[in-house]
Amino acid sequence: MRIALCLLFLLTPPAVAKEKFRGRVKSITGKQRQIAYVQHSSRMRSLATVSPGTSCGERESNFDLGFVAGMNMGYGEVNPSKSGATRNAMAASFIFNVPIGNGFSVAPEIGYTQRGVQTELYAFAATSIAGVVQLDTLDFPLLFRYTFDIGGAKMFTMAGPYASILLNRSIQVAGLVEMDLGNRFKNFDGGMMLGGGVDVPFNRRTSFLGMLRYTYGMVNIDGSGNEFYTRGIQTLFGVQMRF
Repeated sequence: MRIALCLLFLLTPPAVAKEKFRGRVKSITGKQRQIAYVQHSSRMRSLATVSPGTSCGERESNFDLGFVAGMNMGYGEVNPSKSGATRNAMAASFIFNVPIGNGFSVAPEIGYTQRGVQTELYAFAATSIAGVVQLDTLDFPLLFRYTFDIGGAKMFTMAGPYASILLNRSIQVAGLVEMDLGNRFKNFDGGMMLGGGVDVPFNRRTSFLGMLRYTYGMVNIDGSGNEFYTRGIQTLFGVQMRF
């Protein structure tokens, strides 16, 4: 083949041979360029391939870490019944949320809640003495979430048990005198927590959290022979980071 080409080159006029040679080089170069383009396109398609449910450059969350704080409107279910009103105080919690698939996740927390109730201790004619039963607790909820999308926001429901350690068991009388109630109330509390919330993303890793939930104490923490069960409605707001 090479000898035939050489003979053809010698017998062909210089101008024609030069033009044929250029055409052959262009043909080879064009094929090489086409092969390189196909290989490059295949690599780009391979790099652009992501798992279902994620967009290019994103990855699924392994866990979320968040902090929320707000108000706990605490009250008590007391037997025998006495007059009282909610103690509006603080609640805060660190949240560790772990997705387990299909919109479900496990969300253990460590929180601090100022529980209790405002109650009328003594009333005579037009005079009354009010007190605030203060039952501040360190909480350990184990909540289960179900998350679903509505527009650009993620809504979720939550429910699960919680256990609490009572840090403060006291009563404040007339806003001045505080007396310890450690001999009356027990050290531990527990019950169920349920509610819902919204998760609005700021960016790929950060989102805003808003929650409304209800705590239903199931342990009689009154050791004096009466009954006292903690209750509370929490409104919480905060941020969450995805890792």
